[in-house]
Amino acid sequence: MPTKILLVEDSADFQFLVKLSLKNNFHLDIASTLAEGRSLCARNTYDLYILDILLPDGSGYDFCTELQSNVNTRFTPVIFLTSKSTITEKVIGFSLGADDYITKPFIAAELYARVESKIKKNSRFIHQEERLNYGPFNVNISNFEVKLAYPDREQKVNLTPNEFKILVKLIKSREKIISREQIMDSVWGRGTYIADRTIDKHISSLRKKLGTLAEYIKTVPQFGYILSVEN
Repeated sequence: MPTKILLVEDSADFQFLVKLSLKNNFHLDIASTLAEGRSLCARNTYDLYILDILLPDGSGYDFCTELQSNVNTRFTPVIFLTSKSTITEKVIGFSLGADDYITKPFIAAELYARVESKIKKNSRFIHQEERLNYGPFNVNISNFEVKLAYPDREQKVNLTPNEFKILVKLIKSREKIISREQIMDSVWGRGTYIADRTIDKHISSLRKKLGTLAEYIKTVPQFGYILSVEN
């Protein structure tokens, strides 16, 4: 089946430019409003979403949050394509779970490369080894399930897609220090700019959800983080 992308963009000019940039190598559906985007999502399954932020009937931020909250779309890559270009706005976008943030005007070849990269990266992540087990952490990648093993019980924990990917990276690198740059490359991919505070915010949120097991994620000042269950 062809790779399907949903573009939510109200400018006819940018709709045309995005379509031109993708070179007809993907099936592209276009919505000019959030309402149209929601309607298309209800009827179709997509491999990637490209969202403008400023839309006639709301914010692309809100639509991203909706996608992240839906079990059927939460692990589908999201790219913001917008004229909003401040660091604060980018931090908000990545904090909401976006996989990339591209500002207008954009270079066609760069947009194509980033779209292709996110789709391939997500496919590789989903089809990697099915289970990871380390100490009290039990992860099933095929259904994005995380279980925490306590002496007297087992508990499921709901993570956002990026928190999930960070935990997977930590488990795979267990007992080794990993830098913010390594986390960035693993979760968002090379060439994507992520502020350190965005990564720290995701780590902080992940720790809160892990409860007492958060102590196993240790901060190594000036270097990064390490997951270790050793004393």
